[in-house]
Formats: sequence, C-alpha cells, structure tokens
Amino acid sequence: MLVRISPLFGKYKVEEFDNAPFTENATIGFSAGERAAVRVHAKVANVLNGQLKDNNGTLKGMVASTMMYGSDAQMALEGALAQGFNNGMKYKVENSKVTLTNGPHTVVLAPW
Repeated sequence: MLVRISPLFGKYKVEEFDNAPFTENATIGFSAGERAAVRVHAKVANVLNGQLKDNNGTLKGMVASTMMYGSDAQMALEGALAQGFNNGMKYKVENSKVTLTNGPHTVVLAPW
C-alpha cells in the first residue's frame, strides 16, 4: 500500500472565504487516503467527505455531503468547496496556512 505524506495534511479552521473573514465555525481536514489519494473531511453546516487526487497542486474528486440547511455563508462555502473539488481546486501551503482557489472562490485555512 502506498502512503503519501503531504505538507497539506492536518486539520484547519476556515479563516477567510472570498477575501472576507469567515465568522462561522468550519473545519477542514486532509489526511492520507487510499491509493495515494488525499482524504478530505470538512464540517461546515454539513459534513463533506471524499477522496481527492493531488495533481501538481490541484485537488480533484467527488465529495459526499449530508443534507442539512445552514446559514447563507455556510451554504456558499459548502457550494464553493464541493464545486471546487469536483472541478479541481488549486492549493498552496505557506506559513502553516493553506489557500484553496477555484474560479472566483478563495478559501484560506489556518491550523486548528
């Protein structure tokens, strides 16, 4: 079994969403998945889980979600994460923070 170690791995809180402070509680964790994939576990209003492929700094794959309703900010973040991972979400790890980008959306994560 191939296990991949990445500087991305860890648990984070969402600090910013689309260049504004994110004041709701939201966490995202990345860990080693099966077959060198990256496992994602996010908790916003819902729980999102999935296995992502890391292709040179872009995470791509399907995520499954529970179906609860949250605040407008929570639902916007969840939509951006789900669509971003489905289409391919670029990431950058710098100074212990992770920045995720896809199209118009940017999510900044700080260690939790």
